[in-house]
Amino acid sequence: TIQETAPELELAPATVATECGIATTRTFAVSNPSGLENITSYEWNLGSANNGWLYNGSPAPQNITTSSNTLNLTSVCNATIVKNVGVTVRVNNVNYKSYTSTVSRTGGDTPVITGSSAICGGSANYSINNLACDATVTWSATGNTTFSGGINTGSSITIENNDEEVITLTANISSACGNFTRTKTVTVGVPYFSSGITTSWDGPGQYVVGINTPVHATIDTPYPNATEYSWYLEPYPDAQTYIDNGWPVPSGDTFGSGTHCILTFDVPGDYTMTVKAHTPCGDTNFIGVGYFAVDTATYDGGYSYRAFPNPATDELVVSLNKDSKSPASFREASITKEPTKVSLINDKGKVLREGFIQPAKTSLTFETRDIPAGNYYLHIIRPDKKITKKQIVIKH
Repeated sequence: TIQETAPELELAPATVATECGIATTRTFAVSNPSGLENITSYEWNLGSANNGWLYNGSPAPQNITTSSNTLNLTSVCNATIVKNVGVTVRVNNVNYKSYTSTVSRTGGDTPVITGSSAICGGSANYSINNLACDATVTWSATGNTTFSGGINTGSSITIENNDEEVITLTANISSACGNFTRTKTVTVGVPYFSSGITTSWDGPGQYVVGINTPVHATIDTPYPNATEYSWYLEPYPDAQTYIDNGWPVPSGDTFGSGTHCILTFDVPGDYTMTVKAHTPCGDTNFIGVGYFAVDTATYDGGYSYRAFPNPATDELVVSLNKDSKSPASFREASITKEPTKVSLINDKGKVLREGFIQPAKTSLTFETRDIPAGNYYLHIIRPDKKITKKQIVIKH
């Protein structure tokens, strides 16, 4: 006895993913690869009357009968559940076989605020992408921001602001697919740039940067919506001071246009480092490290000294180095055991601290905790009667 196998049909697609918030039309089709004859109808079953589908523009009933092997359905955009689609094929008006397409529901794409991150001309337009079909949107904004025409609802709005500030634009979205809060940081004009800068390097000490040691600098609080940064390295207090004293002018290089920069130095001396941000509306003010020292020894014909820390807070140490390369006049003065006179002077010429480094000593310490913060001058009168001067900063 030969038993024939009943021909199989196929329902496609076998699985369907629909997105909440988007109405999507799908075609379900039964294929007949074996050429089964005498198919009289297709009985479609959508699970229940509340099935999340539209049929011919109206809510689809639970059961639909067609003579065609296809069925076009559109998912209801705000339905939380969309039912599976089943079909029973009838041959000679008798149920033959049944098939099911499994339908899943996803949350859809996440809503996003679109529009410029900078307002340079007083107003800008903003809208929501990936918005569900039935969603309502209520907008709010910080700072001196107003909504054009007083309208702060809808998928698109216009805001106005002529200040110099950083604002937060907020969209509260409600829909059957879920409730969302989306924010966007917007710079208006060119607000004041305020941030600390963290610097780090390897030795030789807390206050001294070695001449061959790169310094790493990082902006603590990046400027909102900055496109890039420009870093600058300059002599302190200025190049002319070094020129007037016949010293090499400090110079170096900066590497980096982001929030992090590497500084390198070609000449020992005192430096300032500054940085500004570039924005779509223009450049910001400068921020930076007011002062730091690179190989703080000051050299003059083999006679050298160090003044540290600079800036000083509670005390200032002046350290001398008398080597064999010093001028003959100095070496002879050293033999006669003459002391080196050191004075700390304010900008009016008043001597605030004075002392001597005796020949048997190499350093002198001044207490500075009770000296007001500001710029001062260190005068060192060498045994050969030459005077060396250096600017000192006191901070508290």
